[in-house]
Amino acid sequence: MPELIPEPSRVAAAGQPPKLIDEYVGRANTGHDGLSIAHMRSPGGWAEPGQRPEFDEFTIVLRGALVVESDGAEYLSVCVPAFAPARFIATNNPPPGRRGNTAIAEKEAEMTGSQIDAQYSTGLSRPRIEQALIAAGQDLGHLRPADLGPLEDFHTMGRIATGQLAELAAITSEDEVLDAGSGIGGTARFLADRYRCRVTAIDLTEEYCEIARWLNRLTGLDDRIGVRQGDVTDLPFADATFDVVTSQHVQMNVADKARLYREARRVLRTGGRLAIWDIAAGTPGPLSYPLPWADRPELSHLAAAGQLRAAVESAGFAVEAWNDLTGQAAALMEAFLALPASPLGLHAFVEDFAEKARNLTRGLSSGRLRVIQGVAHAVA
Repeated sequence: MPELIPEPSRVAAAGQPPKLIDEYVGRANTGHDGLSIAHMRSPGGWAEPGQRPEFDEFTIVLRGALVVESDGAEYLSVCVPAFAPARFIATNNPPPGRRGNTAIAEKEAEMTGSQIDAQYSTGLSRPRIEQALIAAGQDLGHLRPADLGPLEDFHTMGRIATGQLAELAAITSEDEVLDAGSGIGGTARFLADRYRCRVTAIDLTEEYCEIARWLNRLTGLDDRIGVRQGDVTDLPFADATFDVVTSQHVQMNVADKARLYREARRVLRTGGRLAIWDIAAGTPGPLSYPLPWADRPELSHLAAAGQLRAAVESAGFAVEAWNDLTGQAAALMEAFLALPASPLGLHAFVEDFAEKARNLTRGLSSGRLRVIQGVAHAVA
């Protein structure tokens, strides 16, 4: 019996900038394991890391040409058996009567989580941070939140960006805030200290969560901040729990942008605010690795600014502010790299941080990376 497939699922793609993959038949959209059929659109200058796929791919070129260098191409891809994306951006519900393979999806999510944990976890972060604080002359028994500023903001422009985003989101002492992808807790401590609001921090890396709890105690903010280990695409909170969700430099590790922002919308009360500060794909061209969020290209899931905004709006948000601050960020990063060495800084616990910072700065200065500041409110 023929079955209508009303629309495809958007599958996250590797490469820089990422190509668009709309799957009509396959694991993501219909649950078929033996075959996938997808509509591919590759922008000019598109490139992706070398891969060894476990399937045969047959390509039907609709427009352009598939060569080493091209001005862009559009084609149909048929894979046997179906390819298995690590995570996919579902733009629709599966057609009636069909479901994706839950076991495969859970296994792939587990693999993705392990890769992210390996990217950030070293097992040595806490002693390195403690040594850096002591070397900087800090008294761990009398530590103030501001004393941690130089080493706890794991995102471009650091504390400046956090302060600007908080002001744009109009956070107050009455707000219940979720910091999604909280790292070692710098944003949570800044908000709890500055605005006297209640903050819940969640991060996938348990080592970072343990450090956040330790630093919260040292700064006397543990009564205002709760820390949870968890996945930002599967938040362990009830619907309509928070007034604000903040997310800074998190989505680059998340292939499933739609699910990320749907979860943010779910846990926000209607009218609540989503505040993001994120890296987006810019002009086509190769990037230098490692980067702060990815040691290898396959760990990076960059999307263009327009794609990010579309994912936010599709999740149930109305955008209030959407600012490209790449020029400001690039200038600040260049100034940062010119500063003399200091005991306190992200280099204290982030592996190869100097090289990652240089590669990030090159990406920003060349325009191949963009920095986006955005605030949106949850609509009914």
